[in-house]
Amino acid sequence: MSGPSRSGNITVTVQNGGASHVCFFRRQASSDEEVLLVSARDTRKGVIIYNESISTLYIKFGAGVTTESFTVKIPPDATYEMSSSLLWGGDIYGIWDQADGYAHITQLV
Repeated sequence: MSGPSRSGNITVTVQNGGASHVCFFRRQASSDEEVLLVSARDTRKGVIIYNESISTLYIKFGAGVTTESFTVKIPPDATYEMSSSLLWGGDIYGIWDQADGYAHITQLV
């Protein structure tokens, strides 16, 4: 496991037989303005977002997220897991009702 990079990410590489899997972990402070949660990645295999906040987190596949225009609504203390049947490779943006917590984000590639 490598340590935090300048962007605050932690990268983990797991070797299982001949396969190698990489996970990127980061923590994003909540905001009542649009923030980029996950950058686009063609090799994405999944995303897990945990909302550690007392406010609802709204995420959108692509830019322009608002509390009225979103893809997924994540309640407080809840987790969203992007399924392999619906795998979005583009940017994922988020916004909270109030800035009072964090999103814990895991990206699998």
